[in-house]
Amino acid sequence: MTIIKFFSLFVKLMPLPILVRPIPLFSTGFFRISPSVQQNLLNDYPACLKVINAKKNICRVNLNDIWRKSYQDYSFPQFKYLLYTNNADLDFNQRYSMEQALCVTIDLLNNYKKHFESVTNALRKIISFSQRQNNQLSTNDITQSLKDGLKISEYKAESICNVFLSSLEPYNAFNNKMNAVASRYVSNSGEARYSFKSGI
Repeated sequence: MTIIKFFSLFVKLMPLPILVRPIPLFSTGFFRISPSVQQNLLNDYPACLKVINAKKNICRVNLNDIWRKSYQDYSFPQFKYLLYTNNADLDFNQRYSMEQALCVTIDLLNNYKKHFESVTNALRKIISFSQRQNNQLSTNDITQSLKDGLKISEYKAESICNVFLSSLEPYNAFNNKMNAVASRYVSNSGEARYSFKSGI
């Protein structure tokens, strides 16, 4: 398996970087709730939840309905804080066992495969050129080459570079040290530089 193929697999399996903006009054929460607790909740708070993944017992819960019916002594943000921190001061936490879940919606662009291929091709060219020149590449070198080659922003190029370089360590571990495809060196100034072997 080449590093580019491994990079492709790594990107598919790795946790995606997610930008989270807090919305203090957001009224829906996602939880793993056993069927028996789901029934108890629905008995006490009709229509407060909807099962969105029956196999894993993941439910979308309308926290606002629960708060309005039973917990208006707290502000809604206070209620949510106590709920999510599983604070014993909130009797709801003792009565209903719920495990927090995260719901992420990912929308892929129509041309995402073509875009991904262009990224991997650009990485191949950068590494191949480095091998022919017999030189080491810094993070900045790779970032700038991606930026220029793909005509993308420096931020996007840096993100791609960081994901690619992060995939090197598990790839080298997967292939053992003797077959490592890249070596990392740190200069006296503290800058990390990478030397790539053939077969990438």
